[in-house]
Amino acid sequence: MFALYQPDGGIFGIGETAEAARADAAEWLEGGMDEALRAELFHAGQAERSDRLYIRECTPELAAAVLEDSGTVVYDVNQEGLLDLIEIIE
Repeated sequence: MFALYQPDGGIFGIGETAEAARADAAEWLEGGMDEALRAELFHAGQAERSDRLYIRECTPELAAAVLEDSGTVVYDVNQEGLLDLIEIIE
């Protein structure tokens, strides 16, 4: 699974592929697909900037939490380098 996200911010799209996450995010981003197309595919060792969008692999648990939309999803990068669910704040 993949997530399109902004560091220190929200997750805007989830998908089984990077392109599916981009298409999902296009529905939620103000700039639509144009903004989603600017998201960079994250590579290990790359420094993140809080003003940019990235696409990165995520755990199935995080993807499910975002898709269920049952509260604020708190996430972080796990030891494997994947975005992972920390908690859901209802």
